[in-house]
Amino acid sequence: HAGAGGRPGGKAGGGDGEPPGKWTFSGIYGNGAVMGFTPAQVNAMTLWEYLACVDGYREAHGGGDRKGGGEGMSEDRMRDLGIL
Repeated sequence: HAGAGGRPGGKAGGGDGEPPGKWTFSGIYGNGAVMGFTPAQVNAMTLWEYLACVDGYREAHGGGDRKGGGEGMSEDRMRDLGIL
């Protein structure tokens, strides 16, 4: 499913000239790789399953919830890793 501008959905944008709020498949696969998943495993997940994995990964690595940030990892570092 393509988002506005014809780009497929994935991670929240803001990098590579993309406005914030855009998602790209490369972001989804990149975040999946950080969590230890292959692209095929990511493809097999529902969005709900994928986001549950992201939330669990963030919690396990000190990232807190998406709204409040966390003490263990700065928001800048999470952005660098493609987690935010």
